[in-house]
Amino acid sequence: MISLHTFIGLFCPCSLWSCDLTHLCCDDLRSVLITNQSLTKLDLSYNKLKDSGIKLVCDGLRDPGCTLQELSLCECDLSHLCCDYFHSILITNRSLIKLDLSNNSLQDFGIKLLLAGIRDPGCTLQELSLQSCNLSPLCCDDLSSVLITNGSLTKLNLSGNKLQDSGIKLLCEGLRHPGCTLQEL
Repeated sequence: MISLHTFIGLFCPCSLWSCDLTHLCCDDLRSVLITNQSLTKLDLSYNKLKDSGIKLVCDGLRDPGCTLQELSLCECDLSHLCCDYFHSILITNRSLIKLDLSNNSLQDFGIKLLLAGIRDPGCTLQELSLQSCNLSPLCCDDLSSVLITNGSLTKLNLSGNKLQDSGIKLLCEGLRHPGCTLQEL
């Protein structure tokens, strides 16, 4: 029987999309992120990892040996709680450039925590997908601030959220700023 650690080491980039995974495999994934420096892309989308599992994955991302560049966690049954874990990752991890948290109920409160990490000058994230994350106009002021202050973010997906006219008006303030480097919205 091949272990998850060995399996992931054999196939980089790695897609474990919709594999019926739960939080129980996340300690193994944490170990892989720390020890396998050839792993640059990991797709764990459509698995019920929950916040408790993602906390372990983030422990791996926090390790200086982690070289993962792309992480997809679309529809992993995550809440606003996971955004606090990613806040610190975005400040310290220099290799992560693409993050997909789409179809998770992160809500405005969670996104505010996440965006605080992206606003940090050390954040190197280039692509962020927050499609259908139950966002409202309340988070758009923070999103606008990120567009002004973050020099690395070039792609942002906010589809499927109820940002409304008032939210887009705030977002456009950031988009009009000369410091905005966003290329795709």
